[in-house]
Amino acid sequence: MIFDTDLLGKNQFDILGYYSLALKPITIDISSVSKSQLKKLDGLYKNKYEFCSFLIGQLSRNDNVEKDLINGKEILDFALSTIDYAKQIIGGRIAFLECEAIPGIIGFYKNNGFSTIQTSDKKDDLLQFYKLIS
Repeated sequence: MIFDTDLLGKNQFDILGYYSLALKPITIDISSVSKSQLKKLDGLYKNKYEFCSFLIGQLSRNDNVEKDLINGKEILDFALSTIDYAKQIIGGRIAFLECEAIPGIIGFYKNNGFSTIQTSDKKDDLLQFYKLIS
């Protein structure tokens, strides 16, 4: 959760936004990606199709707070910063998320360095995006 720290000092409590993270394997349909892309995901091998990854499960801004207090990019940056910290402790190299095929959402993630990898293997047809964590 991301809080308004100015209000905390005044004994008020406002949640500006939140995100959820989990470790989750992402399984790649090897027929939909090239061997070079698989090697890029793994870093070593081009025959691997399952990768331990950081899943960004939820990312949201509180609609009840003013829009200039926090935006989606700032919340995403908080999530990626937390992933970077976790990576230093436990390793890993991929952050991924799933979202609906809505142009504004797709553009948001692409503008923030994510790339489309495949459609979810679930029946909900969500797009899967990934970003290599350096």
